[in-house]
Amino acid sequence: MANTSKQRAWRPSKVEVRASEMARREADRQARRIPWEQLLKARRQYVEWNAFSLWVHAIAKAEGELPEWLAKIIEKRCPGFIGSERQRPEAAPELGALLDRGILGWVEENVLADSK
Repeated sequence: MANTSKQRAWRPSKVEVRASEMARREADRQARRIPWEQLLKARRQYVEWNAFSLWVHAIAKAEGELPEWLAKIIEKRCPGFIGSERQRPEAAPELGALLDRGILGWVEENVLADSK
């Protein structure tokens, strides 16, 4: 049985539109103060680190644990990350997602801090 009731499309309020426009203008203003080469470098790093974190996520989820060989790779690319993560008593089914978020947080603090 199909749902015959029509749902209204979401439309932002005037306040939301104004806030969004102000945020966009502020982001544009901040971006103009940064040399384009630095922005390009940060963008490339961001994409590469996201790909790495998704790769780690996929392996950890498929294995149900963090294999030792993968832990070594993570430690090499993210020094100090593994020690802090192993102290957290999270459930194994969520391990991939936790590693993914943790790695991205580590990258923001240690690699992309200047660009941020």
